[in-house]
Amino acid sequence: MNKKFISDFFEETIPKNNKKSEVQELIKLFPYCETIRKIDLIIKYQNEDITFEDTIPKVAIYSSNRKSLFLFLLKVSNPILFNQTWNKKKINHKNTKQSFYDWLTMSSLSKIKTPEKAKKILINSKESTDDLMTETLAKLYLEQGHFDQAIRAYQILRLKYPKKSSLFATEISRINKLKLKNE
Repeated sequence: MNKKFISDFFEETIPKNNKKSEVQELIKLFPYCETIRKIDLIIKYQNEDITFEDTIPKVAIYSSNRKSLFLFLLKVSNPILFNQTWNKKKINHKNTKQSFYDWLTMSSLSKIKTPEKAKKILINSKESTDDLMTETLAKLYLEQGHFDQAIRAYQILRLKYPKKSSLFATEISRINKLKLKNE
């Protein structure tokens, strides 16, 4: 076996089913060579080898880029789907600067065409943040001067953690005093 075998293999001038043993020898000689393992995988796929599915995880382990392995297998198994995937236009978000919340709302609203549905999603997203409320977030609201949000956060935490409700009630009263001072 020589270098020409690999280049001929990819140019498809060699029948792939006749080279199974040569590829196994190459794997023994060069166990970490990603290209040889991919060739072995293709040969097993085309010959409908029983060990094809067992070989995929082994090749993935030695693959430096699993996305390229996926595209490689897709190209071999389904060229039409590969072309559709490969030719998809990629959106460049690197040049646009926006906050995470703006990005999140824009990405979820871009899927919806009517403004009524968009308003419902925004309302539901604010309601669903109750589950994500933490003491750290409440303290952060307080430090940033968002007193109403901090009070709301501590009220949610009182309901969420009844054992600490007296602590949260104390914090709420403290925030109300700070709020009156700052007004």
